Parts: sequence; structure tokens; C-alpha cells
Amino acid sequence: MPVIPLPLALIQLWIANPALPWSNPVWQSVTHVLSEPWAYDHGEDVTAAARYYDITGWTVGKAQAVEAFINNCKVAEEPAEHYAIKRQDNDHEGRCLWNAWVKASWAKWNINKLVDDIFEDSGCAPHNVMARLNCKTPEDFPTMEAAQVKQIVSIKLADVLFGDDAFTDGSFLVAPIMTFVSTVMVSAWSRYRKVIKRQAKSIDKKTREVEEQWLMITAASAQPTMASIRIYMKKLETLVTLLSVFKDQETAKNLEARCEQVNAMLATAKKDPAKAELIAKLPKSLRDALDKLATEQEVKELELLIETVLTAMAPLDGDEVVLDFTEDMDVSDWKSGVEEYDKCSEDDLWEYLGLTEKRLPFFISDLILTPPLTRGVKKVSDGLMIRRVRHRVWHLGGTSWLAS
Repeated sequence: MPVIPLPLALIQLWIANPALPWSNPVWQSVTHVLSEPWAYDHGEDVTAAARYYDITGWTVGKAQAVEAFINNCKVAEEPAEHYAIKRQDNDHEGRCLWNAWVKASWAKWNINKLVDDIFEDSGCAPHNVMARLNCKTPEDFPTMEAAQVKQIVSIKLADVLFGDDAFTDGSFLVAPIMTFVSTVMVSAWSRYRKVIKRQAKSIDKKTREVEEQWLMITAASAQPTMASIRIYMKKLETLVTLLSVFKDQETAKNLEARCEQVNAMLATAKKDPAKAELIAKLPKSLRDALDKLATEQEVKELELLIETVLTAMAPLDGDEVVLDFTEDMDVSDWKSGVEEYDKCSEDDLWEYLGLTEKRLPFFISDLILTPPLTRGVKKVSDGLMIRRVRHRVWHLGGTSWLAS
């Protein structure tokens, strides 16, 4: 199922029912937006603050642009097609303002966290689903339909976002809200899929690093030091923290083996005779190094490192790891902002800027560094010349300079 942009989903919900979502009291309590965000006082100057300027940052003129864009989506034969127009049409300003505001506000409203909590509380978090369906790889991560989570989560999510207004005839969802909630869930599920893939790649990398460090401290000719053991424990802690969020049997066995290994290292450092059999499983070079820890401080440090790793394995004992599924950045419809200048030559760009001399005011191409400007710069002598300006990088609102 394709992921519908959330700004479009809000427009579609409003088109289906103009009272939704902005007049719904539960939605208002979640978002702190008490009416249509593009509202403004008619008769005000376009430069005056719109009614919800504190929330949107829009002037009356900008609010009018957003209102026109949304109304044009409503009357369009295909609202989604009008929303998605890439070229600069009459609604370009309103479209950009709306998209930017919804994306920024969605994060402030913490709706993703709310959705994640509902999936978790319903036993439908992605790692629970993977364990239930015995998924071995990220490619096995199921669709929402295959995971059978939609019915369970949608009712709870609709209630949390819209309250009683979400339902008709008792427990059935109002059609527009069902569509909107499904869009939010599909967006979350897509986010989970990306996170699972990213985690799997990271686990592969961290596993290789741990195994390489293990070989360094356990080879027959190795002479492990406290420093090399410390590096191993730190790498192992990072790995098991990642592994511990996966709940399948194979991962559990992997964690149990790691747990036995570090317990053997701890028993060796403490010279615990009751665990001689466990200690004997460690490679001789590592046993000798741990047995010869010279000071009580070294033993205490190792104990702390091992306890930290064991704590990271806590989910084996039933504890839960809080996992942040927030994406760093939504780049699904990223644009450079200067598409209209793609076919311009550099001469054309200078002309657009109105700079006939083809140089930027207050910019220089050669810079002499002299004391005290050279302070903190290594191997800089008086009069060092730094040659600048290999080429210009054009972007929305000005230019940047790449210096060599």
C-alpha cells in the first residue's frame, strides 16, 4: 500500500468532513490547534499576523495562500493530483507553506510517539511481530495485513486521536477517520520497515567488529591487555543493545552465548573456584590475562564493564527496550529548491542576481591570515595565503562557497 503524505491525508479528511480534524475537541487537545490553522480576520492587511500566527507563523497573506490551495484541492477532480503538482502553479506558495507546517507540527504533536505506544501496548510492535511470524531477515518483515495489526491498532488509534466522534453504531469507525487512521498506520509501518533494515545492517557490522576484536584477544599468540579487553567489552555492549530488541529464538540463543562468555570472564577475574568449568571454556590467552589483572582497580573496572553488558541483555529476563522509531529526516519529497534554474548558465545566474561585474559584494577570493587570526591553526606562518573559491554552490536564497 503506497504511503500517502500526511499533509495530504489531513486535507482529504477535511474535504470528507470540514469539521475534521480541526473542530474535534480530542484532536485539539493533542495538537493545541483550536480551529482551521489557515484562519484569518477578513479585512486585515496581508502583512498582518493571521489568527494562529503563534502556531503557524503565517501572515494573513500566507494564510490566504494556504486557504486557496486547500480549497483548490477540494474542488479539483483529483485532489491528490492537485496536491502533488511539482511545477510552480498559482498554488505553489500555499502548497509549500502547508507541507512545511504539517511536517514541522507533526513532530511537535508527538503523534509518531503516540502511534508507537499503541502498537507496543497492543503487542504489535515490529519486533514482536517479527518474533511471532518467525521472520529471519528484514526482507521477511510483513505487510500490516499479513501481521494482522490493522484491526487491533486502528480502533485504539482512532479513539486516542478523535474520541467518540471517530465511531458510528458503537464500535465501527466513521469512514473518513478510518481512511485517515489507516494512512497514519501505513506511514508508521513504512517507518518501522526502514528502521528494521537499518538495524539489521548495523548488527552485521557490529558483529564483525566484535568477532575481530575477540580474535585479537584470544588468538594463541595474543597478549591481551586491559585496554584491548576494554575495547572488546565496549563493542560487545553496543552489539547486544541492538540484538536485545529482537525477540526471535535465534537472537535469544546468540545473546545467551554472549552472556555465558562474559560471565566466564567475570568469574576468571574474580578467581571464582565455583565456576572453574565455566572458566575453562575461555581461550587460554584470555584466561591468563584476566587471571593476572594486577590491581583491585582493574578487577573493579572489568566488573563494571561486564555488568554494563549484562544490563544491556536485560530483555532476556523480560524487560523491554524503549526503541525510538523516529526518522532523522523525511526526504520522500525532497527538492533542492532551485529546479527552475537547472538550465541556466552561470552568466544567466549573475544576471538574475543583478551583478553585472560577476562578483559578490563583500566577498573576496583571496584571504591573508595574519596573527591573531592564525591562532589555533597548526603550522600557519605569517602571511599564509589561502586560495579560495573553487566554484560556487547555488541554493535557495543565495550562494555558498567551497574553499580549498
